[in-house]
Formats: sequence, structure tokens, C-alpha cells
Amino acid sequence: MAEHLYITRDEWNQMQKHIAFLTEFVKNSLKQSGKSRWVSPQEAMELIGCKKTKLAELRYSGELEWKTLGHGKGVMILRKSIDEFIQKNSTQLRVA
Repeated sequence: MAEHLYITRDEWNQMQKHIAFLTEFVKNSLKQSGKSRWVSPQEAMELIGCKKTKLAELRYSGELEWKTLGHGKGVMILRKSIDEFIQKNSTQLRVA
């Protein structure tokens, strides 16, 4: 036996607003957790406060984890390695 639920137009509109809010919340959560796991070199330079040369030095020395996008399409830097680098260097600055 099928059951039916009837709602008013106002209830429907309110439900749509809640769904839109939850959708945006989930999108933002994914962006912060998974999607922004890798950042562009430009974002990395802004986060660290350095220029291209220093960023390349940090990549090649192994202080930052990075990956190539293939066939000359650029690189991405692991956000976690940037955060660890900043934490490590801010601690060294406080000790000195």
C-alpha cells in the first residue's frame, strides 16, 4: 500500500532552501578537506610568502611534496607539506 505525503508550497520552498544550504555546506567541506589537498604553485607561494625560486628550491630539496600534472601542464603542491613547512619554520623562528 503506497503512502502519500502532502506538503504546502511554503513547506516545499522551505525544504528547497534547506537542501540548497546543505548542498553548499557539503561542497565547502569537500573543498576544505579533499579538493584543496593539492594547491597550485601560486597558492603555495602566497601561503609560504616566497617567490618561484624559493618554491622550486623547497620542492627539489624534498621539503614540499609535489606532483606533476603531466606533459608540461604544471605541478601541484601537497597542502599538508606546506602546513608542516610553515609550522616547522615558525617554531624555529620562535626558538632562535
